[in-house]
Amino acid sequence: MATNDNTRPTAATKTAPSSEGAKAPRILLPETQRVQKVVDLRSAYLEYGQIKDVLRAMRRLRLYGNSGSRVGASAASVLVTGPSGSGKTRLLRTAAEIVQPKEDTIGDVRQTIWPVLYVPIDPASTPGALAQKCLRLMNAMGDKKSRESASELIDRMVRQLIKNGVELAIFDELQHAGHYTDEKTTKVTSNFFKAILNKNACSVMLAGTIEAEPIFYNNGELVRRSIGEFTMDRFDWNNPAERAQFIVLLRMYAKNIPLENAGMIAEPRIAYRLNYLSGGLFPRTTDLLVEALEIALEDGVTVMSDELLKDMVNCHKRPRDKGWFNVFEVDDTKVPASTPITDLPDHQVNAYKGKRQLTPAAVMKAA
Repeated sequence: MATNDNTRPTAATKTAPSSEGAKAPRILLPETQRVQKVVDLRSAYLEYGQIKDVLRAMRRLRLYGNSGSRVGASAASVLVTGPSGSGKTRLLRTAAEIVQPKEDTIGDVRQTIWPVLYVPIDPASTPGALAQKCLRLMNAMGDKKSRESASELIDRMVRQLIKNGVELAIFDELQHAGHYTDEKTTKVTSNFFKAILNKNACSVMLAGTIEAEPIFYNNGELVRRSIGEFTMDRFDWNNPAERAQFIVLLRMYAKNIPLENAGMIAEPRIAYRLNYLSGGLFPRTTDLLVEALEIALEDGVTVMSDELLKDMVNCHKRPRDKGWFNVFEVDDTKVPASTPITDLPDHQVNAYKGKRQLTPAAVMKAA
């Protein structure tokens, strides 16, 4: 007899007999199939609207960002910002790995072509240190480190970018390259990226937290050469429009979760808890759903349920934190009314606290 979502047995009652005397199925798939299902769910993240926009900009930069060099136009740039945990690094590293370096022969010389060069910026990096890192990533640092000035290193880096056929250089953690309150450091750092564009070495994508914005916006030439700026932000549950977007994304994810009753994650009472746990950051929400799927696959559970989500949250239990609780073990009135914001910088915390807060009951009703 066919059943609907409301009558399907859940993981919490998987050993209890149904009205027909049968038990909920437990199916332990082969290990390779389990891993593939998890990979498929993680890949669904790339279909998220903001992510697709950034990927589209990356393709434009790589293919056309330096196309104006033949007529004297400088290369183009893009800025991507977002709080820690918003998925910038995950996205950019993944996208860079898709376009792998390749060996090619130019004239009689065999060399490596790097269509996309991903450069994670170390804390307190100077322009000279950044140039060294780029050269090192292209296996071109050599033994000249101690004999070159910063300007000489930058010039050699630019030549190497051109020689290696780099079409797009991605600089991640831009906030590490200069302090946003130090105007001199900010200017020197922005001039480093401007030099790459001016000499048509390649297009540039800059990514970082909000503290990185002055490096970009305080340099008019970087802004003028930009083909767009993108913000990967958190979803504020107290904002009706953002709450609706968050639920729509959960519905999209539900289609990629290979469990019965997966659509329950988009129900307001579940979506609210996932938003709370993830701090409104969708990459973190992805991680939570992946963890729930991993538990289900390992236990042979075939149905999404409150019990499964409860097990997922219990994996993060903090024994020494007396205030810790599992949001799937309490009713709506016990779930805090606002998204956790303890991981934000002070100036962002103050801005976030200024937003209108709703009580849990009001939020549930509004959803």
